[in-house]
Amino acid sequence: MATGIQTGVRTGTRTGPTGPAPGRVPTGGGSGYGKVVQTWTMLEPKKKALIVVIGAVILLAILAANLYTRSSEQVTLFPGSDMSGTEGVAAAQKLRELGYHDFTLTKNNILIAPKDRGKAAMELSMYGYPHRALPLAAGVDKGLAPE
Repeated sequence: MATGIQTGVRTGTRTGPTGPAPGRVPTGGGSGYGKVVQTWTMLEPKKKALIVVIGAVILLAILAANLYTRSSEQVTLFPGSDMSGTEGVAAAQKLRELGYHDFTLTKNNILIAPKDRGKAAMELSMYGYPHRALPLAAGVDKGLAPE
């Protein structure tokens, strides 16, 4: 059974009487933060710039992925309208017939991808969906003629 001293001799990690083992660089001790700062100050300016650029690219990739996943969240097809019951099911069936497969029928409305919302609403309106008038958006005047 080997003791710690024998293991250190075999692997070359034991310090000799004059300092660290041959071929090993002293780490300077201290905390991990101190070692990072020491390593950073010893780097060449080109390597520092490369590390900063790589970090910026990684950050931009994370932000782009976040924006991409947010853009794929579904939105309400007919905001302010109640599409519950058979009307919602019929509208969902018509959407499926028209080739839309990325939508969700909820309790009182249909959720669809933002890129498909306008086209799907227009195509469903050609078939008379929703069967009630949609409420006007806030701030829109009811009259169409200019004053």
